[in-house]
Amino acid sequence: MNLCTRPTLFVRYVLAFACVREECTIMTLTRSSHRCRVCWQVLKPVSLTMLLASVVVVYIRSEEGDGGGQSLDQYTIYDESDESGDTTSVRLGKSMVNALIIVCGLAAATFCIVCLYKYRFMKLLIGYMMLSSCILLGMMGGLVWWTLLEAWQVPLDCVTFLLVCYNFAVVGVVAIFYQKGIPMVITQGYLVCTSVLMAWQLSKFEEWTGWCLLVVLALYDLCAVLTPCGPLKALVNLIQERGEPMPGLLYEAEISAEDPGERIKLGLGDFVFYSVLVSKAAIYGFSASAICYLVIISGLGATLVLLSVFQTALPALPISISLGVTFYFLTRMYIIPFVEVLGGPPIFI
Repeated sequence: MNLCTRPTLFVRYVLAFACVREECTIMTLTRSSHRCRVCWQVLKPVSLTMLLASVVVVYIRSEEGDGGGQSLDQYTIYDESDESGDTTSVRLGKSMVNALIIVCGLAAATFCIVCLYKYRFMKLLIGYMMLSSCILLGMMGGLVWWTLLEAWQVPLDCVTFLLVCYNFAVVGVVAIFYQKGIPMVITQGYLVCTSVLMAWQLSKFEEWTGWCLLVVLALYDLCAVLTPCGPLKALVNLIQERGEPMPGLLYEAEISAEDPGERIKLGLGDFVFYSVLVSKAAIYGFSASAICYLVIISGLGATLVLLSVFQTALPALPISISLGVTFYFLTRMYIIPFVEVLGGPPIFI
């Protein structure tokens, strides 16, 4: 090899190394932009659901005084309201028992869904879910609308009201479960409405039971997804094996317009319980609601980081719910009294 050919090889090596660096840079930027799109597609519907649920819960409670309708106390065993006259420890124990009973019922319902899906009773399962969605959108959506009409004193006849509720429910069921020929934004909108209505309904629990329920649900989600015998883990494994997603339980969003088949799927339960936490905090005040929103988003971001590291299904409730509950009580006990003192008359020394 003479001296004339060595510079050519050197240039070739430099160009090759530059190409490799350029490809690595492009791959890094692509991965970074891909992660940003994933985060945005996750945060956008979650934030919208929490905002709408907070507005609905606060507004209807301010007009009706009891959460916009009948409370859910009839579904609890013990009365832990202020009228019971119990001590703090007794009320906490009763609230934990109420929460455990509710979560046990939720676990039993999840187990039934897993059994129906495993043994391919799909028509029965989808029929039940369609009926539940129709009742939720028609009756709960109608109740919210009726309360707003009363608050704004807008006259409306019963025929028009029932017709609008019927069409809203039927179109919602078709958009969620049929989906063919329907724009994705309509399906996503109905899924957000479903989450808001469920959060509005669950926010009617008494304060102690509501917060205990969120904590117990986070622990249940941790066990149901990560333990080998968890029902949600079994359901996720069955869906991955068969490639047959369950409509009505997942929020789907396209990550990139170039590849319509690349989508991210989120469970509606996460939407609902995030919104319940922010709504319960919004009842107390804006500061608590804003702080809970920020820590929930932070916890969701941490969950996405763990998801990219472990590459497996992870529960989305434990980190966000634990942060939200912790910071809610810290805000209520320390931050809000501190802000109130700062807003008082100044003291000059």
